[in-house]
Amino acid sequence: MGQLLLIIFLFLGGFANIASAKHKEYTVFFSTGHDYLNLTGVERTDTSTVLKMRCTGLPGDRFKIRRKLYLDDENSIRYPLQTAIGVKVGEYSTWPLSGVVDFELHFPPLPKHCRIFDLRTAGEVYSSFAFWGIHPKEMNLKKITEFEDNAMVVDSNI
Repeated sequence: MGQLLLIIFLFLGGFANIASAKHKEYTVFFSTGHDYLNLTGVERTDTSTVLKMRCTGLPGDRFKIRRKLYLDDENSIRYPLQTAIGVKVGEYSTWPLSGVVDFELHFPPLPKHCRIFDLRTAGEVYSSFAFWGIHPKEMNLKKITEFEDNAMVVDSNI
């Protein structure tokens, strides 16, 4: 019985460590597009990268999240959107009476060494959006140094 309790304790302790590692607070350095779309959280695990989003607007108005979203890491490697929860990608959604829609965007896992990444829309699309420099809050980004092929280059204290 004692061995079983020890195994359960170690098992649950391992999950507690995983959970605490993936709930680091992130922030956005610069965004373009619409003021009604905000990043509210990031979860990074060995199996996925999840962006938690909040979209606010007038009840009854419509919005659409495009299919061609991707994350862009520090080496300009793209990670395409896999799925979404809480919104239908590629179809118009209507804001409810509250004017708030919370949803998640699921992407492949980013490499563990990746500390800063972007959320972008493929192609030049009118009314698209981008979140540049998504990074842990404790990381001090200094300034935008230049733009390269629509990718922002940032000096940082890592």
